[in-house]
Amino acid sequence: MHVSVIIPVYKVAAHLRACLESVQAQTFTDFEVVMVNDGSPDNCGAICDDFAAHDSRFRTLHQSNQGVSAARKNGLLASKAPFVTFLDADDYVAPTYIEALVKAQATHGADLVVVQNYNVREGEAPREHFRPVRGVFRGQAIRQLLATNALADRQTRLSGLPAFTWGKLYARHLIGQSIDTCQGLTLGEDVAMTQATLYRAHCVVVLPDYLYYYVERTGQATQKADLEILFPAYLNTWQRMADIDHEHLQTDQLRLRMWLILRSKLQCLSHQLPPYPTFRKALAQLVETPFFYNRVLAQPHRSAITIIDHLRLLLLRHRCYRLWYELLKRGWG
Repeated sequence: MHVSVIIPVYKVAAHLRACLESVQAQTFTDFEVVMVNDGSPDNCGAICDDFAAHDSRFRTLHQSNQGVSAARKNGLLASKAPFVTFLDADDYVAPTYIEALVKAQATHGADLVVVQNYNVREGEAPREHFRPVRGVFRGQAIRQLLATNALADRQTRLSGLPAFTWGKLYARHLIGQSIDTCQGLTLGEDVAMTQATLYRAHCVVVLPDYLYYYVERTGQATQKADLEILFPAYLNTWQRMADIDHEHLQTDQLRLRMWLILRSKLQCLSHQLPPYPTFRKALAQLVETPFFYNRVLAQPHRSAITIIDHLRLLLLRHRCYRLWYELLKRGWG
């Protein structure tokens, strides 16, 4: 087979069949599917086994719960094809998803191909999630992409290209080290993996086609709000990303991304604020960490943030946690 499709599976029984059926419906058929049941307590394992029993291209790997990064790595180790793509088990793909990836890879000799994604919310039409980067990048052009907006685009305030692990075709020789880089991370591991992959890639193709459907659900890992878990997890990821950026091409982008993520998480709290002592402890542990303080707060940001953002940063720089808390209570994030 030409492509291995690796799908980590955990607590998504209501969405899993739609995901797997979208893979079965692919116009390109020379693939295998490795479904990694990551100790899911619902009937995900049975659904995976049912698909494997009726389609020889599908295989199930059952394991105790180890997290999505370990599930992806174990799926990679169990797979065989020279090219690999990942799906999240609650998402789905267009029928031409694999065909478009394979065609672009063959045309350009790429070791990484990226497609665009729709965001899907229940009861709403899919929305295009615009990212500005398009085209073919080789050698120095990849370094320029890394240094410009791969991690944080100053106009959109998003990564310049989709930074999730899904929605991409990887050459097997490229993905092994990148996936190892993300082991132990629990939030933002996709961005770190994409960053590590770009650093190692020789040819990257970013297609304009919207072929991946990212389903937004309440309760997803990216929407968790437990500060005592959330902030240390992100800090761990940011430190890993700083290590990946060994050429220091993305110092300003990482700084901007750290601030935008923190601001976003704090804004979400306005609807479910914890008691002030919990809020203060978690925020202070993050803000007063030398890594965070020196990268985000020690110097003024040059651009890409608003005047209000400068005021927010000023409050954090002077550790005005109570004022932050009271403003959040009033809906000002």
